[in-house]
Amino acid sequence: MKNNVEKMALILLVSLTVIGFVLIFTSGQIGEMFGNIALEQNGGGMATIDYERVYATTTTNVRTAGSILALVGGFGLLLSGYTYYQRLYPS
Repeated sequence: MKNNVEKMALILLVSLTVIGFVLIFTSGQIGEMFGNIALEQNGGGMATIDYERVYATTTTNVRTAGSILALVGGFGLLLSGYTYYQRLYPS
């Protein structure tokens, strides 16, 4: 039972880290996509400052969410690696 829980935790933490890095590296494209969607919803024309606000805000929000996920996943991986090391080499 303990090994199964450890495997699931490891899979979850690796997934969180990978998802976080993917969000970080694709945040610009996601922001551009949301800017284009806002442009289409306004009939194909809107002020440049409004488009830039949607683009920049979305990019920043996605990058922040990705950073949090990568940080939590990476920290969890470090902790699980430490507990695994402690189990292999007891003091």
